[in-house]
This record gives sequence, structure tokens and C-alpha cells, in this order.
Amino acid sequence: VTGVQTCALPICWREYVVGNELKAFLERTLDRDDRILSRDKAAFAQHDRARGLPWLPTLAVINRREGVAIDGAAVIEDEPQLWSALEKLRRGGDLVAKPSCGERGKGFFCVSREWVVRDETGTAIDRRVFARTVLTYTHRLGNFGYLVQSALASHPEMVELTGIHTVSSVRIEIGRAH
Repeated sequence: VTGVQTCALPICWREYVVGNELKAFLERTLDRDDRILSRDKAAFAQHDRARGLPWLPTLAVINRREGVAIDGAAVIEDEPQLWSALEKLRRGGDLVAKPSCGERGKGFFCVSREWVVRDETGTAIDRRVFARTVLTYTHRLGNFGYLVQSALASHPEMVELTGIHTVSSVRIEIGRAH
């Protein structure tokens, strides 16, 4: 994965494979620590980094009420902090904000250098709607808040293969009976 994505690129979502049988299996077989890792992107990233695996840095956290602390990330808890932090961070390029307890792209936002905010469908939305959403977000699995990271673009060969410019990802969860 290389480069920085511009929010003007079309956002395209593909099918996700999630089965109720898989969810039930994971709930039965994963211990508490593994369930936390599977639900909190920040905890999963910290777990991998401790083992030498690289992850895209988290620049800021918004409304994070539980979960691991993220070293070096700005902590955003109200609207003035949100706009101040994003003003500084977006100087480095477009940003994405996504729930730490993400579910297949739901709740994803892209904030461009020009202050255009787009939701997971690529639709431009009012900045106040974005602020209200990220600052009041809760999830049934935990109050892990939103993560802010640099927006990335796919390598040109991946764009040719997939037909989309945004980063494609695969998340594989493997469990085994103890």
C-alpha cells in the first residue's frame, strides 16, 4: 500500500463474508482477551506492533472511553478539540475517521484537506453531522470511539486488479477449540 488517497476518488464497497455460524463459533471459542482484540482495532494494532508487525499509525482518538491507550495519539473529547486537531492533522493530507470497533465500513468518514467530509458511501455530508456522529458514538461491544488515520490509496496494480482506488482489506479471524 502506497501513497495518500484523495477524498475526491470514488469510494466503492465490496461484499463482506460474515456468517452467523462464524460469529457464534468465535463467541464460543475465543477467550476474553482474544474477543477484545477482535473488536477493538487499536488493541489489535498494539498487539501486532508488540510482535514487530507494522500498522498505520493512529493520529488521534475521538470519544474513546475504554480500551487500550494509544501512544502519541491526540485525544479528542469535544467539538473544539475535534476541529483544532483535524486542522493540524489534515496538513499532512486527507484523513479517515473510523470506528475502532468497526463493522464492514459502517461509520467510515473521509476528511479532505479542503474540509470536505464524506461518509462511507462517498456522499459529502455537513461537518456538524460528522462531529455529532463521532463525538456521540457508542457500540454494543464497547465504547472504543473513533480512530483518525492518514488516508491511503491502493497501489496502481491493486487498482488494476480490483477496480477501486481505496485500500482493500481482508480480515481473517481464526479460532480453535481449546
